[in-house]
Amino acid sequence: MSIIAKNVCKSIGTPSVQILKDLSFEIPDQSFLALTGKSGSGKSTLLYLLSSLDNATSGSIEVDGINLQNLSPQELYRFRNQKMGFIFQSHYLIAELSALENVILPAKKFEKNKNHTERAHFLLEECGLGKLTNRLPRQLSGGEQQRVAIARALMMNPRYLFADEPTGSLDTSNGDIVMNLIKKANKDTGTTVILVTHDPDFAAQARSQINLIDGRIDKGSRKTMSPS
Repeated sequence: MSIIAKNVCKSIGTPSVQILKDLSFEIPDQSFLALTGKSGSGKSTLLYLLSSLDNATSGSIEVDGINLQNLSPQELYRFRNQKMGFIFQSHYLIAELSALENVILPAKKFEKNKNHTERAHFLLEECGLGKLTNRLPRQLSGGEQQRVAIARALMMNPRYLFADEPTGSLDTSNGDIVMNLIKKANKDTGTTVILVTHDPDFAAQARSQINLIDGRIDKGSRKTMSPS
């Protein structure tokens, strides 16, 4: 299984401004890929296209052999919920729910008749939050909130994990914790990770890298290596 982009372009606005320009590449299964580039280079736009949160203006993106633009909204929702996890710079936790309830939420929406508490507890333990399961987001630090968001993203055992600057609002110590959790998901479960980052140290921890310059792939980008 893989993600395949073919001649992908993205334009926005009127008059039209081209953000991504004829991108073609493949992301093999179990990859850990960093998307890098200066501000405005198109890296977050590309992440949103690869994760189906936005559509390309032209070209195609296939995930597991499926062109997601051909799916109905209901089919796309189901595909995302089953196979994708998302982490953003802001944690987007629901303020009225505890850490545990926030983690369980994706599973409750999809599989309403199953008890997912055990897995949610396990994930929070993995994230070092086993003693904070009943706390509300406002009772957690920024780093702790981001770790809850990671546990939530992993709740459905996603094949693909998309992370958009997940360490951008964290200090160095918490940033390292978050990166280690993402790397662990890639190594332990074979989850394909696609990470947008402006931090060269974090980008260097990925096994491959696509560096964007003005919406095009830098020829010096690192190619994918086999999973270790």
